[in-house]
Amino acid sequence: MPVALPCPVGVHAHGIVWEGAAGSVVAPTEQLERDGREAVEASVELAKRLYAVADYSILIAPPGQGGPTPSSCRLRFNWAFSLMAGPTSGQSTNIIRHELGHVILHKQVNLPPSAAIPAWLNELSAIAFEDDASANSRLKIAELLARQGALIPISHMLTMPHPEQLAASEALHRGKVSYTSVAPETVGFYTTLKVLLDLMVKNNGENGLLGVLTKCARNHGDLHALVLHLTGSISDSDLDVKLKLQARGEDKKPL
Repeated sequence: MPVALPCPVGVHAHGIVWEGAAGSVVAPTEQLERDGREAVEASVELAKRLYAVADYSILIAPPGQGGPTPSSCRLRFNWAFSLMAGPTSGQSTNIIRHELGHVILHKQVNLPPSAAIPAWLNELSAIAFEDDASANSRLKIAELLARQGALIPISHMLTMPHPEQLAASEALHRGKVSYTSVAPETVGFYTTLKVLLDLMVKNNGENGLLGVLTKCARNHGDLHALVLHLTGSISDSDLDVKLKLQARGEDKKPL
């Protein structure tokens, strides 16, 4: 029986095209088509679980290519595959998955552009869509930072600007046009968020977790209080202790 394609691609002249139940990809090479396909399939399953949506489909195509997004397609991701010139085979899959985590969050929150999504929530969603290799790498760094006392305190985490965007802004202020991707707090920012995500998943499960956070953001609710609730914490300092124990693999030991 033919499979219904939720995201049919109308223009096939721009590159290699894949169409499947999870969506579609238009890419310039076979390798990038495979990377895009793997990212779409993994991200659709994660979106269904983390945001508790019954159905989801994604079209990935370079900006201006692949025709308009069909009404049956939940999300069109305009991805410049030229950005994938550096990574080796397979690495681009995880990069696309991470970026899809950002795009899916913004689609689900559905706020006007002027309404900023907190930096921590934006990256939390992206980290949740990363592959196992990236997750394991972050957790190794988390254990090291926790033993050094270098995880970012939650009171700062939930209010700080994105460290990479702040570094870029400072670079522009100094007259530099290059994007500064490594700021002093970059590693701690991403690592602490990974630990926070794992703690919330441990306490609540994956299903609908990001959907709950997204609903709170969309309704201008108290995200800080919700994070404490989802981690079973009575205060910021209590949560800081739990994050340290979680990162060190000691979360089941008595305080």
